[in-house]
Amino acid sequence: MIFSSVTSRSQNPDRPEPSEPVRAAVFFSYRMSIRTWQQLGIYSREMRRYSLISGERMDLMFVTYDWESPNAEGRGKSTFLFNRHRLPDLLYSFLAPVLHYRELRSVDAFFTHQISGSWTAMLAKFLHQKSLVSRAGYFWAELARARGKNWWLRKIVQVLEFCVTRFSDGVICTASPVRRMDVPSWQRLAVIPNGIDIDLFSPFPKEYDGQEGLTFIYIGRLSPEKNLTNFFQALIGFDARLVLVGDGPERLALAEMSARNGLHVDFRGTVPNEQIPKILNLADVFVLPSITEGNPKALLEAMSCGLAVVSTKWNGADEIIHHMQNGVLCETSADSIRSALQTLSGDSALRRRLGQEARATAVKDFDLERNAAREGRFIREIAGRVPVAQVRGVP
Repeated sequence: MIFSSVTSRSQNPDRPEPSEPVRAAVFFSYRMSIRTWQQLGIYSREMRRYSLISGERMDLMFVTYDWESPNAEGRGKSTFLFNRHRLPDLLYSFLAPVLHYRELRSVDAFFTHQISGSWTAMLAKFLHQKSLVSRAGYFWAELARARGKNWWLRKIVQVLEFCVTRFSDGVICTASPVRRMDVPSWQRLAVIPNGIDIDLFSPFPKEYDGQEGLTFIYIGRLSPEKNLTNFFQALIGFDARLVLVGDGPERLALAEMSARNGLHVDFRGTVPNEQIPKILNLADVFVLPSITEGNPKALLEAMSCGLAVVSTKWNGADEIIHHMQNGVLCETSADSIRSALQTLSGDSALRRRLGQEARATAVKDFDLERNAAREGRFIREIAGRVPVAQVRGVP
């Protein structure tokens, strides 16, 4: 009834294992459910990561916002604690530590999927006196600013983010938090990037799909912080098509802008993650025009498929992309994005070289099995089951 351990190729057979696994409860992001993961096409990707974390002597259960027991393919012996009383999400987020008192009392540590909604895990930490590891896959206050949220909502987010980093026993950031999050110097912090399945997301010969000319591709949420309006503006005059995978509040406005300017845009909507590699391998250039990001999986997956990538210079982009070495960096303006696209459009040799280097970077730094194992070891460290590796990270 708790997510059972699996063995991954990243485990070291020579490393002595303690006699008992750590039992941990994973708290989903606010309002997030297994059903939503399935609708977004990311269920298999996310659960794959947790199965690998469990391979580091971890037994996991999940606290979700589902209204009924999730019908989750491949769930095995996983336990899902859900909102069986169908309470409003905000109320449930405060009451979950009490509603699931018996189950949560039996575990050793709590772990958040993201910073959003982490107040639930923080309340559970104080109620049950357990260790808490908070994970920041993105920087919540920075995202709230980019989405143009009201100043009072941004302030609430900032205070919550501050409290979570103060009261957590350990923090995992997928990108460097310097100048972006106030993590105290005494805090146990691990910078562990997102991992992607480098075997699933791999280059294969491009098939002819009946489309002539260059194909750009964007994968992600269609929302203000993604800067898609400037990206569409940059495409005006290009003899190329754009494949857009994802959905969000700006879809209708983008469709109208595309029609108004005669752009060739293929709106694919939500696509299951396991189908993304084929779509990526039909494209020539992946473009990420965002104002802010954390450690974007879509970018890493495109790099792993050997695509030439263009990315704007959001805070932390240079931790992944080295300009003209494994990709092209540009500013967020339409003119700068257009210039970057022009650089790659007429130079197939450059696209090929950058794609090869992008693949090498993905294999070296963003292997899912290796990075999930690091997360598992860090949680075990915080729970006191393995010796402390180091204050500022794990090897």
